[in-house]
Amino acid sequence: MKEANIVLDDRTLAAYIAGSLSAEERAAVTSALVRDPEAREVLAMATQALAAAKTPRPSAIDATDRRAEMRSRHQALGRDEKKESTGGN
Repeated sequence: MKEANIVLDDRTLAAYIAGSLSAEERAAVTSALVRDPEAREVLAMATQALAAAKTPRPSAIDATDRRAEMRSRHQALGRDEKKESTGGN
């Protein structure tokens, strides 16, 4: 089988990560990656960056909602403690 000439640029590596290359192109990129440690490093960094970008992160609104919920729970606990100390009235 004749190996396709493939350029390991950002676009090709992105397509490799996305799985949008043909079987022949993917095999050529894999073969080229075996021979090119620098390209493997770029691929690893791109894969890590993509994974980090897909990781959900709490937004500022979520943090505000959590603080409000915690305040509400704290206030409810305070009221329950007052009821217990006054005999439930």
